[in-house]
Amino acid sequence: MYAMWTLFTLGPGMRGMADQMGDVWIPILRAMPGFAGGTFIRNNDAGEYGALTVWDTRDAAEAAFAQSEPQFQEQVVRIAQGPVTRTIFEVWRQVEPG
Repeated sequence: MYAMWTLFTLGPGMRGMADQMGDVWIPILRAMPGFAGGTFIRNNDAGEYGALTVWDTRDAAEAAFAQSEPQFQEQVVRIAQGPVTRTIFEVWRQVEPG
């Protein structure tokens, strides 16, 4: 399994916009081959938002990265304050509760 870590800053007071962006991205992610799940995160006070998505294979993660890049540039990068992080990692250990 592989994970794509995405982190960006929109600034304080942008929770509504971040929620709308999440609503747009959920069906896009679900439709991508190899998508195995994801978690959206936020720190409203700092205006930081992101996602950790999980993919069956590295090829699926890389294809998702490439396929989503134009829309990501349009919807996220153009309005982000500061650098945007998008990185693919190998999931080498998963810990279950209990």
